[in-house]
Amino acid sequence: MNAATNKETSGKQIKTGIKEFDELLNGGITAGSTILVLGPPRKEKEIFVEQILFNGKNEKTNTIIITTDNSLETTKKTIKRFGWKLDPKKTSIIDAYSWTFEQKHNTEDLSNLNMLSVKIKEECEKFAATKNTCFLVIDSLSTLLLYNPPDAVFRFIHALRAMIKKHSMVLFALLSKNMFDKNIEITAEHLTDFTLEFRREETKNYIRVRRHAVRLEDEWLPFDLIDSGLALKLKYIEKNFEEITPKKEIPS
Repeated sequence: MNAATNKETSGKQIKTGIKEFDELLNGGITAGSTILVLGPPRKEKEIFVEQILFNGKNEKTNTIIITTDNSLETTKKTIKRFGWKLDPKKTSIIDAYSWTFEQKHNTEDLSNLNMLSVKIKEECEKFAATKNTCFLVIDSLSTLLLYNPPDAVFRFIHALRAMIKKHSMVLFALLSKNMFDKNIEITAEHLTDFTLEFRREETKNYIRVRRHAVRLEDEWLPFDLIDSGLALKLKYIEKNFEEITPKKEIPS
């Protein structure tokens, strides 16, 4: 991306296409943000990020996905399920999943973070001519940590963070909660700007925003999965906050 693109997008609020979530974030996600998406090993956090990428309500964005846990076909099925759309002209998928069982030459080696960094930069260059904000998704940080020493993964994230801020991109890094030592989560939070945390209590789903100056910061907010994706009823939440908020912390 060139300097002009950076100047035009720096500090810009990027709509997620989830109206109530944009309201919660005071207008959207700020360009240049690095976001830790934390939660149990369930699909809700992946669906949430994919909804932002593919709901079609933000035309002025490009997307780069590093997929370590799912095939492209699985992603396409999710998109079809919720009625979203994948635009191949604005989407680049770096396949680091097939390598785990096929180790083909045209897939990315999960244990070679240097080559993965080179591939990310190459994909960024493909979108350099546009003035669109670029989303970068690591799905998932958990799997990278299975194949690499934590220090190497965190240096990789630190270098990506510098690129994200320089080019006014947005990074989503997905991490499964309680899968690793607590220090892993602490370090991941240190390297990101804020956290979107998911949780499930019995049959109900909750999300909260942490380390970010927003309304209802750190409070667990209920959401539903409907035909179009994640639905967060923010006005209802604010009106009935005392009644709908979980009364105690339950381990994820």
